This record gives sequence, structure tokens and C-alpha cells, in this order.
Amino acid sequence: MHAVSVSAKLTRREAELLERLTRAYGFVSKSEAIRSALRLYLNLFELKPKDRLRTLQVINELIAPSAKTASDLIEEEHREEDELGGSPWSQGCWSGSSRKSLRAEK
Repeated sequence: MHAVSVSAKLTRREAELLERLTRAYGFVSKSEAIRSALRLYLNLFELKPKDRLRTLQVINELIAPSAKTASDLIEEEHREEDELGGSPWSQGCWSGSSRKSLRAEK
């Protein structure tokens, strides 16, 4: 597997949240926590739109009950699909070999 390093600037709040999350969930490092979050995000894109929406609704209700309605999430999902022109997998944003390596990590 080919490894790629990525750096990002976080706001103070994001850095504090990342620090708390790393300690609370027993990640070895902040990098491990970020890799885990990225895998979750990429795996969401492998789901069918309807399944992805249901998953996001469950996550949303756990994090912030009633912050967004189901219709808000549906509209957001449609906007994202329109902006992306569909799934990143179908648009060739991810090569077939990358997709296979992501599945192999599971």
C-alpha cells in the first residue's frame, strides 16, 4: 500500500476537539483519529445514496438532535450530488486500485 502524507491547518476549536476525541476514544495519536475519520467519510461514499442518507440521519440525530430535519438532509445530499456530478467513484475521482486498497483495509 502506498502511503501519502497530508497536512491541514485546524482552527483552535478543531484542534481542541481532536485532542479530546483522541484521548476519549483511546486513539494512539491524532493522526490515527484523523485516518479513522477519513476512512469513515470515504466509506460513506461507497454506500448507495439512500443508505448514505439514512446513515447521515442517524449520525445527525446522535450528534445534534433536531438540528436539521430529514428534508434538510435530503436537500443537502442532492446539492452535494449535483456539485460532484454524482458519486466520486462513478466520476473517476478515485481509481479502481485505490478503491480496492480501501476495501482491503477494512
